[in-house]
Amino acid sequence: MSTKNFSQECFYDALISLSNSCDINEINIKQICKKAGYNRSTFYRHFSSKEDIVIQKVNNLIINWHSSLNLELGYEFENFVKLFEYFRVNSEAFVLMHKMNLDEELLRLSHQYLYTNFEVDEYDTTFINNGILAVIYRWVESGMNESNEFMAKLLLKYLTIDTMLNK
Repeated sequence: MSTKNFSQECFYDALISLSNSCDINEINIKQICKKAGYNRSTFYRHFSSKEDIVIQKVNNLIINWHSSLNLELGYEFENFVKLFEYFRVNSEAFVLMHKMNLDEELLRLSHQYLYTNFEVDEYDTTFINNGILAVIYRWVESGMNESNEFMAKLLLKYLTIDTMLNK
């Protein structure tokens, strides 16, 4: 891991740690820097705000998620199970993004990613992106009690309904 990536992860870890004990709106850059063990100039070399820490982290998670997929399968059960596994493992970042009222930013990042990397119509991308993220947010908010497999079957059911309506 490069020094740049290491310091960015330290800032992210500091923000996560602070958010577990403080209201996210009360956390400031000074506290994040102190907890991370870096000065403000290092912080501003990487980020413009505490929100930017989470946005960059989630953007990297979205990009890295792609590498775990079997793209030949497309919208198949196995890929959806991996999606829910990925959200479960990385739920801290997505929960923090939600707490910071950055849901629209997540929608924008994931929409941009889907539109750029897959041959999907703009409206289809919007529908799929918003629908999947709404289901994931509800799942995360309710404690992620359902299994990854259960949630994958649920998404497949929704996409099958969409497919049947378009026949």
